[in-house]
Amino acid sequence: MTSSLTEPSAVGETTVTEAKSTTGRAARRAPESDGATPDRVAKVLDRLTERIVQGVFDGDGMLPSEGELAASFSVSRTVIREAMRGLRAAGLVEVSQGRAPRVKPPDSQVTVASLRLLLRRNKATLLHLAEVRRPLESEIAALAAERANDEHLRQLERAVQDLATASPLEGRIAADVRFHRILAEATGNPVFVLLLETLAEFLRESRQKTLAYSGVEEALVGHRAIFEAVRKCNPAKAREAMQEHLMLAARDLQNVSTRKKARSK
Repeated sequence: MTSSLTEPSAVGETTVTEAKSTTGRAARRAPESDGATPDRVAKVLDRLTERIVQGVFDGDGMLPSEGELAASFSVSRTVIREAMRGLRAAGLVEVSQGRAPRVKPPDSQVTVASLRLLLRRNKATLLHLAEVRRPLESEIAALAAERANDEHLRQLERAVQDLATASPLEGRIAADVRFHRILAEATGNPVFVLLLETLAEFLRESRQKTLAYSGVEEALVGHRAIFEAVRKCNPAKAREAMQEHLMLAARDLQNVSTRKKARSK
C-alpha cells in the first residue's frame, strides 16, 4: 500500500507526491503569469501615469520595485511588467537592466514625433501650414508684446542679427526658427511652444523654400517690425506685423508651388 503512494500504479499516471509538487509549483507561478488582461493592465497603466503626472515619484524619480507595485495594486507582476512597457512607450519612464524604473524628465519628443507623422499621413501641405500659422502666430506675437521680459528681448534681437548675418542658408533658417520659438516662449504659455515644436519640421521646410525664393531681406523686414512692436509692448502692432510677415511668406509659397507645377507640364 505504501508503495502505491510513491510510485506510479500505471503508465501515464502521476504519483500523489508528484501531483502535490506540480500543484505547488503552479500555485507559486500563478501570480506571475495570470490576470494580465488588457483591461487590468490599462487600469494599472492609467493609475501609474496619474501618479507620475502628479509628481508622486519626484523625489529621486525611482518607482517602487515590481513586487511592491504588484502588491500595491493587488495584481500580478505580469500586469506590472505590461504596464511598465506602456509607460516606457509613452516616454514616461526609463528602464535599465538590473535597476528599478525611473521617471523620465518631461519630454515632448515622443508626442511631437507622433503628431508630425500624423500630419504627413493626412497629406498636410505647406500651404495648409501657412493658413494655420497666421492666427496662431499672430496671437503669439501679441501676447509676447505683453509678457516678454528683458532676456526674451535680448534673445529676439540676437535672432534678428543672426538672420541678417548667418551663412549659409541653413544658418539663416535656424535663426528664423529660433526667433519664432522665442516669441512663443515669451508668451509664458507652454502650449504655444509645444504647438510650434509639433510643426517644426514643416516650419523648417517652409523657411527653406521661402528664403531660397525671395531672399533674406523680406523675412528680415518682417522680423524687425515684429521685434520693435514687442519691444515697445504694443500687442496690436505685433499682431499686425506678424500677419503681414506670414501673408508674404504664404504668397511666396504659392508662387513656388505655381512655378513647380508650370515646370512639370
